[in-house]
Amino acid sequence: MATFSQEEIEKVWRELEQNLRRVSPLIREHLKYIDMLLMHVSSYRDEVVKGFEEFRKIYQQFVPEAPMDVWNRVILIARSLGQPINIVLGDLITKAVSKDSSELVKYRISFSEKMLGEGEKLLKEGDIIQASEKFWNAVVQAIKAVAAQEGLELRTHAELWNYINTLAKRYGDIEFAKLFADCNYLHKNFYEGNLLPELVKEYIESAKKLIKKLRELIRI
Repeated sequence: MATFSQEEIEKVWRELEQNLRRVSPLIREHLKYIDMLLMHVSSYRDEVVKGFEEFRKIYQQFVPEAPMDVWNRVILIARSLGQPINIVLGDLITKAVSKDSSELVKYRISFSEKMLGEGEKLLKEGDIIQASEKFWNAVVQAIKAVAAQEGLELRTHAELWNYINTLAKRYGDIEFAKLFADCNYLHKNFYEGNLLPELVKEYIESAKKLIKKLRELIRI
């Protein structure tokens, strides 16, 4: 299975960021639609390609001179980083439309809150698998919001863990790491679906607690 080297990831990532930043006013007009699409993509694995193609059409409309194979490269970035496509797209979009780090933090918090809402809705509907991934994504965006305040960009799972461990050491609070460990089971459950509903609900509570602790670190 083909993947990008770190150097190739950086090159394609910057290319996409630059193209999206050039048309950020247009993207801003479509943010509501894009948020819905990104959350849709993260929810249904069987419809990832369909959702991705819809977003590709939007991008081609914004940046008509962009190479047609650009989306294959985004998929390769996601695969190389070990991240879902919607997370990679979300990172690219929020970074591109943000005027400064403060606005980037606000976008990440907003996306986290939307994921929380979607997760709660799915949980009430009894869709434990999809709810697991929503709460996981809500946690990821909250972590990235805190990191953005320091000018840090977290892309890989390892970088998320390293940053959480940094927070645990910085504040002398091991609960950051313990709660994040629980949240990882939510992400795993999305792909394997073997956790008991009762256990998933416990991990979801851990996700909520971690997000609350992270929100307390936001300075805006």
